[in-house]
Amino acid sequence: MEHIITMLRTLERLEAQHTLRRTEYEQAKEAAIPESVRAQLAAIDAAYQADLEGMALEIAQLETECKLAVCAYGQTVRGGGYTATYTSGRVSWDNGFLKGYAASNPEILRGQKVGEPYVVLRKGGK
Repeated sequence: MEHIITMLRTLERLEAQHTLRRTEYEQAKEAAIPESVRAQLAAIDAAYQADLEGMALEIAQLETECKLAVCAYGQTVRGGGYTATYTSGRVSWDNGFLKGYAASNPEILRGQKVGEPYVVLRKGGK
């Protein structure tokens, strides 16, 4: 297990170095831009920001409406360069109930399949 802890600590160190280098990179780019250009860029940002935010909101709302409509329709729909893929609800079972049931009905365990284990890395697990 100690080698895994060492790898995780190395990963943390590399991510910190990457973040620092990315910050240095952004600062170097910013320092290379003359103040007059920065003012022009700020004006351009201000001129476009409201339109872009409004359009992003409209897109998000329409995406939600499309998803709801496709769910109600119950089939995949293609149009305008998009495919809205319909997927029926996933079937799940109450594992605790089935384990209890299997105690007196072990034949049900023939239908059990166990997937491969997997790992998810999360930050902050000290």
